Amino acid sequence: MRYIADSNGYVKEVSFGAMIVCEGRGCTEYTGTVPSGYSKLEYWYIAECDKLYRWKIVGGNLTLDPDATAPETAWEYPPVTTGVEYRTAELHQGLPVYTMRMSCGTAANGAGVSAPAGATRIIRHEGYIGGRIMPIGNYLDSDSTYAYEVGWGAGPGVTLYATGYLVGLTWEKQFWYIKD
Repeated sequence: MRYIADSNGYVKEVSFGAMIVCEGRGCTEYTGTVPSGYSKLEYWYIAECDKLYRWKIVGGNLTLDPDATAPETAWEYPPVTTGVEYRTAELHQGLPVYTMRMSCGTAANGAGVSAPAGATRIIRHEGYIGGRIMPIGNYLDSDSTYAYEVGWGAGPGVTLYATGYLVGLTWEKQFWYIKD
């Protein structure tokens, strides 16, 4: 087995017989012991391939670091899970852009939602209310059933002004934002 480790010894890439492109990244032939609980390195790799970030080379041997955290993934197309923050592959003025979809509860005139914690600037947002798409920006619906505006106040956020049949329906917002 050959591997590439980062400067702290954490395993980044593993290869069994197949060539891995080293290009100055320090490919090393593994000569240490098989990790505890496994009879072969191949079995270790099958079980741990999606958790390599937890394995470190210490004294020439693979050692599990249970406190290691997964590296932050930059998503080209992040999944949509309400309440979960994702880092996108997008940059805004050199800073990474994050996104989060938030459940905003029941629509009421003047109901507001703050941008996710840590957000310092909303790049864009989109939302849904009662199954209708809420367009981007400050907006008044053509039939005057809702309007909303981007506000900054104590922090970035959105205020919804709902009237008519939209009052009482649930709404969600998805924010794209930066953290300074």
